[in-house]
Amino acid sequence: MLCVLVLGAGVTVVWLTAPFPWEDSTDLRQSGGSETSKRSAWLETRELEANKTFWGAEMLAESCGRTLETLWDSVNATTNRLRLIADFPLQEIVLPEWGPLQRLPHEIELREGVGPGEKLSSDQWRQWVERLSNEGWRLENIEFRHNRFDTNAAGQPWQSQFWFSAHLTNSARAERAML
Repeated sequence: MLCVLVLGAGVTVVWLTAPFPWEDSTDLRQSGGSETSKRSAWLETRELEANKTFWGAEMLAESCGRTLETLWDSVNATTNRLRLIADFPLQEIVLPEWGPLQRLPHEIELREGVGPGEKLSSDQWRQWVERLSNEGWRLENIEFRHNRFDTNAAGQPWQSQFWFSAHLTNSARAERAML
């Protein structure tokens, strides 16, 4: 037991006094500004290379997801949230095909999407959202999560999958909806 403790203490001392693999024995405080600049440039180059090799797909996914992140931030910063959602530029949106109505306790109605449904163009989407707004619906909050990101064979963005949640209220009808 004593041998294990002595060995462990020795390893700890060596570990605490040994330089890190990316350092040499030169002390940065004594080497002057040019050595510090060289080391900073080296570290920055190393991090950029790591971003390309180890984190390339993650960085690309983050960049591509920024569009919905910006939308989310904009929605949170405005009072007329449905107007902003209606004006969001898109080619098309696919609404779900809703399954049968399930009646739950406390007058809760549940419908689950059972597959892709109606496809709406940008103009049809705007009209659909405006109709909701005219019926008294208000968007309280919205959330997006970037769950999946795929690239094509060339490593370029191909498709993303987002989890989405929206909470709406209609004070005229005393109703709430969660999508």
